[in-house]
Amino acid sequence: MGLDINNAHVQPNGMYHYHGLPTGLLKSQQSKNQFGDLIHVGFAGDGFKIFVSLKNKFKSSYKLKIGERIGGPDGSHDGSYTQDFEFLYGAGQLDECNGITTYEYGYIYLITNDFPFVPRCWKGNPDQTFKTRP
Repeated sequence: MGLDINNAHVQPNGMYHYHGLPTGLLKSQQSKNQFGDLIHVGFAGDGFKIFVSLKNKFKSSYKLKIGERIGGPDGSHDGSYTQDFEFLYGAGQLDECNGITTYEYGYIYLITNDFPFVPRCWKGNPDQTFKTRP
């Protein structure tokens, strides 16, 4: 499965999901979205909305670790692997699920330019259809 112009693809079950910034969608919406920064791009499995900030206003709280990886693969933490990052509370505006509570929308997730790019956990309870593994 390849990614489309939105850094996303359709899964075998028909669900569509992102792996990064939906660049095609953002490009088409930038001129239309004159009144705000946030573009609603979808819903997470727990029902919370997913947004992208056109102005990249929200920063992830994940930072690159310093030093060498332990337990493989060998090498320095350079951002090649998920394990190269750690969540540091308060390092950015977003929580460990790349989310934030806003006045206008309540709790939301954000797709960001930096790791983790797309939220990797849920704050709420996912719908049963997302529980496909034992």
